[in-house]
Amino acid sequence: MFTGKGGKCSRSADRQGWTLSEDDAKTRRLNSYNYVYKTNYTSVDQLPEPKEMDRYKDKCQKMSQTNLKRERPNDYRLYQENKYDGTDLGQLSIDHIKPLHECFKEGWSVRQASDISNLQLLTMKDNILKEQPNSVFVK
Repeated sequence: MFTGKGGKCSRSADRQGWTLSEDDAKTRRLNSYNYVYKTNYTSVDQLPEPKEMDRYKDKCQKMSQTNLKRERPNDYRLYQENKYDGTDLGQLSIDHIKPLHECFKEGWSVRQASDISNLQLLTMKDNILKEQPNSVFVK
């Protein structure tokens, strides 16, 4: 149906079938979460609260830097000199051998997830490929 509206006004026109029902939205959220984090939750109610997961990751990343600095000062110095800045995928990142989302899902403490035995330095490109092997990088 053509309303004769263009630009911004056309975006506000009524569209049938464009609004998801609450159940469809929950199903999509559940499927997306399971796909991204490789989990098998069966209900949206089982999903961890996003803020809880974010706080866990932040604490782990801070403790991981501290542990790397204390346990492997040469690696920490190398990391500081070549830290990923959001532009060059060849720069370094602190990688958790067991990914933080898995540690969180399995109930690991921040201390366990950030232990030096779970840390390694990887280029950001290698870090991305570790979790998403089919990624394609465009220059």
